[in-house]
Amino acid sequence: MAAGAVLVGNALRIYVGEVRGGEHIDRCYGPLYPAMALLSASAELVALADSRYTDAVKLRKTAAELGLPLRRTATYAASEFGNRKDLRAGLHEHAECVETAIAQAADALLVDRDGAAKKLGGLAAAIANNVAADQFMHILPASELPADAVIEPDRLDGRRLAKACFWSASAVSAVSVLLGRFGISATILIPTAFLAWPIGAYLLLCRSYGLSEATRLTRSIRSFLPSGPPQPPA
Repeated sequence: MAAGAVLVGNALRIYVGEVRGGEHIDRCYGPLYPAMALLSASAELVALADSRYTDAVKLRKTAAELGLPLRRTATYAASEFGNRKDLRAGLHEHAECVETAIAQAADALLVDRDGAAKKLGGLAAAIANNVAADQFMHILPASELPADAVIEPDRLDGRRLAKACFWSASAVSAVSVLLGRFGISATILIPTAFLAWPIGAYLLLCRSYGLSEATRLTRSIRSFLPSGPPQPPA
């Protein structure tokens, strides 16, 4: 009981500190900080008299950090309006187009560092401005969005499945290690972990993308699994 009270107290203290310091914002505005960080990093690269390849790599990594907050904002904005299927799909599609526009500009850093950095800075400024103005369906104007997404649907599905499987495996492993310290036999833990891992991945997908999308993604794994036990050679 005392340990629980200490944990809750520490969590409240951190939360209050963030609010007082102006660090806590509503979850829909998650892309603001990474967008401003990208704007600042882009300006720094442009200001360099002689930028290097490593500077471009760092800026590309900063640009990539916008992806997850953009997708989370789409999820949060949809949930605030009842999480309707068509609205959620539209928000996620727009967020993915914005992420693709950022990725295309970042890829151009290899060819034209100065020009690409200016482009990223402009996109970051527009994203921050529109997110702050609650324009979640117009985070970037249509003129800045790619006509055809460079990230194929299959690649996006793979990303989502990989993330969900990774975090589920990490959580199941941590819990298994903890239970093992309490003396629970490995003969119980190992099969339980194998059962808990796909369930955990499915729940993570449900939380991020909704029930129907999570079901579709998990069904796609079946195509990689054998349909039955191996047949003995004739």
